[in-house]
Amino acid sequence: MAHGTPFTVRVCCASMTETDIDKLLAAMNGGSYMSRCDAIRALCPCRNNSVRDLAVWAEIFRKAQEGGFRERDQAAHAIGTLMDKAAAAGARSSTCGPRRNSPIGSTTTLVSQDAPALRPTTRA
Repeated sequence: MAHGTPFTVRVCCASMTETDIDKLLAAMNGGSYMSRCDAIRALCPCRNNSVRDLAVWAEIFRKAQEGGFRERDQAAHAIGTLMDKAAAAGARSSTCGPRRNSPIGSTTTLVSQDAPALRPTTRA
């Protein structure tokens, strides 16, 4: 996508396809400033709970450090929402205790089955 090319973002509350995610990732990397901000907003867990792509979250964290003001703000919101949802999922599974016979012992932290897991990408 050429720099400055307009990109329309449709925010979807249902699960996104890999093609949708690829388009948003491309917009985050090569669109206009506003389309980059819109793409980050569309990938936020408050609007969309299905994006667990490691490359997407790596890019959101990069934008939180290196983006323009609005990009950093959108990325910080997305990261904060992800952390809030993970904490809420952890609270739902707080009845679990430490694993028995764990190689690490009683300090093992259990991850909730409901917590979103990031998956590595297989993009070319």
